[in-house]
Amino acid sequence: MNKKDFDGLKKLGELELREKLSELKNNLYRLRMQLHLGQVKDNAAVSRIRRDVARVLTLLNQKP
Repeated sequence: MNKKDFDGLKKLGELELREKLSELKNNLYRLRMQLHLGQVKDNAAVSRIRRDVARVLTLLNQKP
């Protein structure tokens, strides 16, 4: 997620952020399964998605 995408996330409401979080967690689950099966060529993708999940959680915690 680049700076532009992160700025776009800041403008989303709580419901949209929760949907994005659910989507990211599902992607992370699928990617981990593919990693265990040896189907993933980009091992760093897991780390990127984990960071994106953390960013969304941070934004959710900052919302009043």
